[in-house]
Amino acid sequence: MCDNRRINRKGTALIEFVFAASLLCTVVFGIIEIGLFVNDCSCVHMASCEGAKAAASGESTSQITTRVISCAVSGSLSSSNITLQKQVAGTSNWVALGNVGTQNDANSGDLVKVIVQRQHTWITKFFPSFPVNASDYMVMRRQ
Repeated sequence: MCDNRRINRKGTALIEFVFAASLLCTVVFGIIEIGLFVNDCSCVHMASCEGAKAAASGESTSQITTRVISCAVSGSLSSSNITLQKQVAGTSNWVALGNVGTQNDANSGDLVKVIVQRQHTWITKFFPSFPVNASDYMVMRRQ
């Protein structure tokens, strides 16, 4: 009788290992994906802060864009991912930031806003049809 039970339980350890290992791998790769996404969000935030500082100090739009792109080391950003705006005085409307000579066209005391967006790409393909954008903006007053 004891031999029959042992024969019937031969593959249970393997089945239990497969279930436990698949659950463990899912958790580990999920943690990795979340960590990479948080890294992208942090990178986008730092890039928007750097761009806002540059815009507040009066740098031209091309200099601001270059500083934002160089700050975002963990991922590829292009100028199409960056939006530079200034607030119209006395209103809540925002318009595109331009240049006057070697500086941007925001007047001293105007609010300037830098918006940075980056699409996060999943590396493990757990969420292949679920794109997520890391986006952040920073507003500062022009000096």
